[in-house]
Amino acid sequence: MPRNASRATAVARNPRDQRSSSDILKPPPATSLPRFLKSKCLPKVNELASRFAQYDGQPPRSAVMENLRFVRNRLLPYLEFDVAKEMTPKLAAYGVEEMLHNLKDPQNRLPRDVAEYADGLYQKFEVESWDATPKPKALVFTGELPPEDHAIWGVDGIMHGAAMTKEPGKKLDYKFDPRYSDERIDGEVYGHNGLRVGDWFPKLIIANFRGAHSQLQRGICGDENNGAYSILISNHYSGLDMDEGDVLYYSAEGAKGKDAREKFDLKANQAMAASQRSGNPVRVLRSAKGARNRHFAPSRGIRYDGLYDVTEMRVLVNDKGSFYQRFKLERRGGQPTLESIRHIPTEQQRQDFERIKEAWSRLPRRRSNRKYIWTSRERRTNLELSQTVEDVAPEAAGSMEHNQNIMKGEDVDTITSNSDGYRPESYLEPIYSVIPKNQKIVIILIVAVSSMFSPLTGAIYLPALDSIASDLKVKPELVNLSITTYQIFQGLAPSFIGCLSDVKGRRIAYITTFSIYLVANLALALQDSYPALMVLRCLQSAGSSTTIALGSATVTDLYTRAERGTWSGYTTLGVSLGPALGPVIGGLLDQYLGWHSIFWFLFIFGGILTVTIVVMLPETGRSVVGNGSVPPSKWNRSIMQWYRARNGKPINGGEFHAEDASTIQTHRRRPSPMSSLYILLELEGGITLVFGAFFFAGYFMVMTTLSEQLDIRFGFSPAVTGLCYLPLGVGSMISRWSAGKLFDYNFRRHARLLGQPLDLSRQQAIETFPIERIRLEVCIPMVYISCGTVLAYAWTMETQSNLAGIEVALFFMGLFSSGVQQGLNTLVLDTHPDTPATATASNNLFRCLLSAGGTAVAPFMIDKTGIGLMGVFISGVWLVLSPCLWLVMLRGQKWREDEQARQEMKGARKGQSECETG
Repeated sequence: MPRNASRATAVARNPRDQRSSSDILKPPPATSLPRFLKSKCLPKVNELASRFAQYDGQPPRSAVMENLRFVRNRLLPYLEFDVAKEMTPKLAAYGVEEMLHNLKDPQNRLPRDVAEYADGLYQKFEVESWDATPKPKALVFTGELPPEDHAIWGVDGIMHGAAMTKEPGKKLDYKFDPRYSDERIDGEVYGHNGLRVGDWFPKLIIANFRGAHSQLQRGICGDENNGAYSILISNHYSGLDMDEGDVLYYSAEGAKGKDAREKFDLKANQAMAASQRSGNPVRVLRSAKGARNRHFAPSRGIRYDGLYDVTEMRVLVNDKGSFYQRFKLERRGGQPTLESIRHIPTEQQRQDFERIKEAWSRLPRRRSNRKYIWTSRERRTNLELSQTVEDVAPEAAGSMEHNQNIMKGEDVDTITSNSDGYRPESYLEPIYSVIPKNQKIVIILIVAVSSMFSPLTGAIYLPALDSIASDLKVKPELVNLSITTYQIFQGLAPSFIGCLSDVKGRRIAYITTFSIYLVANLALALQDSYPALMVLRCLQSAGSSTTIALGSATVTDLYTRAERGTWSGYTTLGVSLGPALGPVIGGLLDQYLGWHSIFWFLFIFGGILTVTIVVMLPETGRSVVGNGSVPPSKWNRSIMQWYRARNGKPINGGEFHAEDASTIQTHRRRPSPMSSLYILLELEGGITLVFGAFFFAGYFMVMTTLSEQLDIRFGFSPAVTGLCYLPLGVGSMISRWSAGKLFDYNFRRHARLLGQPLDLSRQQAIETFPIERIRLEVCIPMVYISCGTVLAYAWTMETQSNLAGIEVALFFMGLFSSGVQQGLNTLVLDTHPDTPATATASNNLFRCLLSAGGTAVAPFMIDKTGIGLMGVFISGVWLVLSPCLWLVMLRGQKWREDEQARQEMKGARKGQSECETG
């Protein structure tokens, strides 16, 4: 037997592998199996091994990546579970041995997960013998249990008190370990019995050993005179029980049968009735098999959910016409809420249990005939594939701290650490943001107002163009150039300040950008020359344009992907208000106070917000404060944070949280102004940005020409022209809320379809989550509706038929076009979580540069062809480019996986070269 045979059956798997039914390799007919393996599979494996062995630092061709996916996701699982459950000389002759040898050979330098997987299979077949029929009991585990002082079995271990056994021809079984019989806790006790709300048990036998439930077969444990000790909610009575969380309706034993009336005298049912009389509390455990309301049931195993009182007993009739008892239980106060423990067991807990089974049972993971029991909700994300199986169990056990020496009778108001270090939340992924909800709302309000400055500064200027041209004695076309230069700097500036915020934090970036903005507005209010106007407008643009990128990045700091659609909408509400209110304010100021007053207004408004930022806005950048638990440097704190710290209060308000430095974000590539260009070079990112740029350019062409068209065709004053922008802004404002709700609903819908539980306080991984489909399923229909609204606006304006028709078309244009822009921006943030400000700056760069060109071309296009044909041109461009979004929706997830594989491969090559150099 080979030296590593002990790990032969614990095959390393790709942690990102979540295969759907379409990914499973369908077996060929038995007669074609040799040809299939030798002529179809073997050439692909040989080509793949040859390509990786000759790796020259260039990204692999798509055909190579396709072969890699075929081997990783289809061929190797097929060999493990369908073709070669037992290796025979005939199967070995088909080329299986050669394929696995080429895949595991270190000289071929294939990705580690594939090599480990192939090596595990190779050793498995070598144990069974390549050239002889294996013995029937080749894989039966007959070894000894781990030593009694081993971590996973010790007093703090998740499997303490149990032993796993496997007899020939039978499944894996769990029994009490006789060595620890004296440590078994009596479950026939009223009250919490030393348990904490949220304690999780992978098996009922563990719950029994720890005194949570004294029965291994029955759902009710109790004494007929004094009441029930505990109940286990399962799906056996799913048609009769109801679970509303804090209120339960629990049916008596035998309630489903024809003779349910005769079961009233059973000991368990009498115990439940006695609980109502005695007032003794009942421990409630929820099972993964149980709870009518899956909202509260654990995803796996059994969880202790607290103490309940039996408050009512009713006699009802079941579907067989027999009477049965149903008890109402109400949860006692002063316990952690069910919402705070609903995510238990966490992914880490499930992984720990599966690792222990892998390491010590020496058996493959449980599987059904079609797929792994280890579903997408239970995928491994932290297991290092380079570890041996002997390394896995101790490491897994190290993360499973538990203390059973809890004082009986202790009141538990919140889940916190006790003196022995037990923390139920140690099972959890870190909370995404510990900043309290009310503080988050204050932050969102501040960044929403700040995001309004960039579009407000651009739009407030439009009604005063003629007045400025007249006072400065220049042609209107020259003043229009200040709009173009404004947009150019609006695209360039965020690339610099955005990358600064990703490294140094949001707060310093906000203060920097508004300082520039205030200086520019003060100078613009005092100047009277065209050259100064052009230069200062560029500086003004540089100061205001970064606010949108910073606002989007702040939302990414505070909210997970499941909530980001809605809160991104609220944050960008100012982006919609700016174009709506800007022309109105600008028209009124120009008409009654002169165009200089516009810049005085912006200076005062910006000054008020700057003071607000200094006083109230905390640092949220995840590269500085992580999830908010790491305090920022003293110079980077708001005045409110200084005040709270001085008075010994949490600087973010709410409760104290232990510092969690693991949540501080690190960057794979240090952000720089060039990072915006790197995103364009990505396949998915480039396509998304290009479409978004053309879409925004068309939208901006309509908005910037609206005032001139209203003046020419209707002769409106600046104030009335500004009011005509309101429907466009109102539609955009409504879209920020409605589209955001649609995006979040679609996220929840897909999570439900994939069987992934959502915890809004923790980030959702998207390695195998179709985030592109989630966002673009909502966006794409809005693109086509937007095309229709542009056509309706353009031809209504062309014919001058009805001002009301123009305003209605503008309303729906704002409603659907803003939804498209919001969705694309959210998608860019989702796929670039490490550098959200840089990603938004990249999006802003290409949108603004293209819209600057569109703004310059639009007046000439209207003069030559008319505004109707300009609308046809804009809609046509959107329609022609719309297949790009379909391509991203259908292929984006695959592109992301390819990109991640390339980065992993580069990292592996770099590490290997460093080791060789060292």
